[in-house]
Amino acid sequence: MAVERPAAQALEDSLGLGAGERAAEALGQFLACYPTNKAMQRDTPRRMLRALDEMTDGYEQEPADILSAQFTAPSDDLVILKDIEFVSLCEHHLMPFAGQAHVAYVPDQYVVGLSKLARLVDCYAHRFQMQERLCYEVAVALVAHVSAKGAACVIEATHGCLSCRGARKQRATFITSSMLGAFRSDGDLRREFYAAIQLTHTRI
Repeated sequence: MAVERPAAQALEDSLGLGAGERAAEALGQFLACYPTNKAMQRDTPRRMLRALDEMTDGYEQEPADILSAQFTAPSDDLVILKDIEFVSLCEHHLMPFAGQAHVAYVPDQYVVGLSKLARLVDCYAHRFQMQERLCYEVAVALVAHVSAKGAACVIEATHGCLSCRGARKQRATFITSSMLGAFRSDGDLRREFYAAIQLTHTRI
């Protein structure tokens, strides 16, 4: 299956020029609408494009590939990785939102390396996102590629579009959860997961 390329590269292609010339030119014209200096209009557009490519490199990654290296599970006891820091871009205002993700699954014959769980979060976070969808996509990928028994994801984050504009609430924290399979049907399992992540996060 074809993987989407970074937004900046797609913009370059749609404008018909390589190396980001037209994209950088358009961003320079945008900055010229403000009383910015010439150096900013000249140098900032390319920095923006490089930053945008870096922050959207999740489009170049496949969750199935990230989770492909698996090992025989020693048991079917709950597996949790919490406090996975991430930064993403809100698709509505293109402003960053950042926080921590807590993911869990019930092994179904196999487990994956802990770093793969962190990479999975980044894979989806490094795309234009909504927090609700990010949470769901991580849980779905775990069910699809690691454990059909069930998976869960809880995300707590602060959003630039809430803290820097609009309501301007700097300390407001947005919490989302996605519970699939056994986590939805088994209340004890769900409570065990919440209890584990509350050891350091009393707001949940």
